Amino acid sequence: MDMHENIDLSIALRKLHRLQLEEGDLGAAYWLSIADLLKASGEYRDRAIAAEKKLREIRLICG
Repeated sequence: MDMHENIDLSIALRKLHRLQLEEGDLGAAYWLSIADLLKASGEYRDRAIAAEKKLREIRLICG
């Protein structure tokens, strides 16, 4: 199991939200884009982990 598997992104997302509120329009748009990328990375990580688990199951079955 990878140590990155259990990282909670909510802390970073809250910080990015605070930065959005503190910045003007341009800065807020920037931090929103970063938050969207971070959310997407978490989703891709979850999909990759699920795919790895499925691959291990298939390898066990096919032996």
